[in-house]
Amino acid sequence: MQKKLFSKYVCISLLLVTAFAGVFIYWPSQKSGLVCPAYRCQVHEKKDSLRISSLHGEAIITEPVLLDLLKTPVMERLKGINQGGVCHFAKLDLPPFNRYEHSLDVFLLLRKYGATLEEQIAGLLHDASHTVFSHVGDFLFKHNSAKCSYQDNIHEWFLKEYGIQEVLAKHGYNIEDILHKSGDFPLLEQDLPNLCADRIQYNYHTGYIDGLITADQVRQGYKHLHYEKGIWFFDNAEDAARLARISLHETVHYWGSAWNMLVYEWTAQAMRRAMHLGLVSVEEIHFNIQDDEMWNRLVQSDDPMIQYLMHRVQHYEEQFYMLSEDDFENIAHDNSIICQNIRFKNRGIDPFVKTEEGLKRLSALDPLYALEYAEVDAHAKKGFFIAFKKNKEKSETEQMLCAAAESLIHAQEGKVEKAIVRLT
Repeated sequence: MQKKLFSKYVCISLLLVTAFAGVFIYWPSQKSGLVCPAYRCQVHEKKDSLRISSLHGEAIITEPVLLDLLKTPVMERLKGINQGGVCHFAKLDLPPFNRYEHSLDVFLLLRKYGATLEEQIAGLLHDASHTVFSHVGDFLFKHNSAKCSYQDNIHEWFLKEYGIQEVLAKHGYNIEDILHKSGDFPLLEQDLPNLCADRIQYNYHTGYIDGLITADQVRQGYKHLHYEKGIWFFDNAEDAARLARISLHETVHYWGSAWNMLVYEWTAQAMRRAMHLGLVSVEEIHFNIQDDEMWNRLVQSDDPMIQYLMHRVQHYEEQFYMLSEDDFENIAHDNSIICQNIRFKNRGIDPFVKTEEGLKRLSALDPLYALEYAEVDAHAKKGFFIAFKKNKEKSETEQMLCAAAESLIHAQEGKVEKAIVRLT
């Protein structure tokens, strides 16, 4: 049963606290939204089998448990959950990359490298419990853990609620046998800065759709990638460095960027307000609604606070400017300028490389990469320094939206507390 923990929040904080402080899966019946045709994972269905092909090879799937799982609603739902959360809507030049594409290719990668059937199942389902907008759920439900995300914490509960236990039991498995964070699946999950199937796939795929690597370079990388005795490694430093530098670039410019963190927080605030108004339920956020519908509900809302927050999401580049650390320190105590220090997680990898002397970290073989990794690590700990633009620096449209939101807050002050559901 779902456990519920009720906590109160004040709508003023929704608006002001943060503001001021390729893989393509083809099913014969599905219409394609492909933008990167060179990075393609195709699925061809036949009676009692599926043939799946990707840049790193192909496999014929005949195991009944896998065939059943691939056809469950839990997997279908992931086709509408974007890997980058709300970023695809805020930054329109980001190519789409959904959780279904990622999960299927991770599964295929595990299969290629000899994972047990249990680990293949774990890989297939490892992202199933992502809420709408993916990691926006961490912000929405105030989950602050560097070790695991909100979806990891609710994973077992989610799969049971979605009926996956019954599908597994039909084939002699239990939920407990296939939990990706159990520590039993080293091909799928390892701690940073190590490689693992999950991390390999999303770095290669994101790097490809961002133009940091070609399809041929991805294929070459997979040819030189190996797994033995619990360790992923490359047999040459060149391919290791190519993948590793993608992880550093995306950490700073995408996953950990100031604009990304702010967009996630503003969207979470808008969703809390939508929950308060009954525009969306906790159950929908977890199980039913996909990104497109959630986005449409928010941007089409006539609530002044939601309108203002979504305007900020859509015009994030107009909300703030970057500061040096010295400038931040100089103006941080100026009440007329609202500043914020945004720290982020270093998702950089430091792969092992096979040498004549055994396995060595890339950073031990490549002094330049060692320096680059250290710089990103220091940057993550120190964070970005930003100052929010003053109201008079913003567009007339935004000034009007801000005024309407503030008016609503003042009119409802003291009366807008609302219990929201937060899963434990």
